[in-house]
Amino acid sequence: DTIKTALNATSKTTAQTKTVTDNITVTLSLGFNVSLSSADEVIGLPSQPVVFKHILQNTGLLPDSYSTSAVNLTNDGSDLLGLNVFADSNNNGVYDAGIDSLVTGPIPLNPQQQVTLFVVGTTPADAKLNDKINVALQVQETRTGLSKNVVDTVSVVAATLGSKNGDYSVDKQR
Repeated sequence: DTIKTALNATSKTTAQTKTVTDNITVTLSLGFNVSLSSADEVIGLPSQPVVFKHILQNTGLLPDSYSTSAVNLTNDGSDLLGLNVFADSNNNGVYDAGIDSLVTGPIPLNPQQQVTLFVVGTTPADAKLNDKINVALQVQETRTGLSKNVVDTVSVVAATLGSKNGDYSVDKQR
């Protein structure tokens, strides 16, 4: 946008008026201004919790809010159970069960502010060796409705229980 300005100055001694006009161009980036980091692939055992760490940042010039959702993707080995997104409440960069906050609504962020998010789920008991489980984290900007997705992957390693006269052992394979 261009703003036209005019400055009038009047001399006290001569009563002459001088006017200066100028144009000021203002550019605001009102587009989709968000950064969402990818997470490293996680190695998981059946029936075990897995955690993916992401950084969400408002890279724009205006305050905004972001809704999040985590969903299992189809056409992979299985689905994670109990998927949830948590915000790092104590800002230590590590998921702390019982401390970090379950995200239940939009996350407000000022310009350049960021928050650490954790996608948390449990690998199913029937997951098989070398299964790949894919989960999408979606972040939707409240102001524009635009969204960004990243895909998280769990690679399952097998854990089998065998019993010999009530004596249990765990064999891990990769």
